[in-house]
Amino acid sequence: MLPNPDHTKRKILSHLKESCGGTTQDLAASLGVTVPAIRKHLLDLEEEGYITQQLEKRCGKGRPQYVYHLTHKGEEAFPKNYSGLCLDLLGHLEELHGQQMVFQLFTAREESLYRQLAPQLEHLSLDEKVRKLSELLCEAGYQATLTEDGEWLLEQRNCPSIAVARRYKAICQCEMSLYERLLGVPITRISQIASGAGACRYKITKA
Repeated sequence: MLPNPDHTKRKILSHLKESCGGTTQDLAASLGVTVPAIRKHLLDLEEEGYITQQLEKRCGKGRPQYVYHLTHKGEEAFPKNYSGLCLDLLGHLEELHGQQMVFQLFTAREESLYRQLAPQLEHLSLDEKVRKLSELLCEAGYQATLTEDGEWLLEQRNCPSIAVARRYKAICQCEMSLYERLLGVPITRISQIASGAGACRYKITKA
């Protein structure tokens, strides 16, 4: 996420975005901040991975200067509409080829995720698999928690695909199918965010 809107660091990122890069002097003059202060903010932003610097000769003349640019992380900090684009593409796919084609797309994604994740759970006990799955979901942004009381309760308090899930419940079906395949035991969904609940909850029965 971008720093606070009134924060100098955010203003620096916005300037670099709008100007496709800038030097320390450019930023100091544009923002009305001293060069030493700008350098301190630039150092922080570079350490945080938002910007990078490279030696460039600007306008084809003069001595080369260090010019700061946004990194991929810096670009991603600005608003994006990936969910809108995804819904548009799925809508066109459904219109052209029907709902079955959309379902096939989700199942293909499930298969791809299975091939990616299965090796990480291979040779683990069921208890270890459940805990590892919870860790992987946290890394993917699901804010997963795991509790155990005779059986496991896996909670996901964030749905990275919520816009798609509200329109296409098949993605939720494929998610549960993926978990069952990875763990090798039946799973029961108790609630889901896409239907208005505060979390997606899965009950995992011990074998």
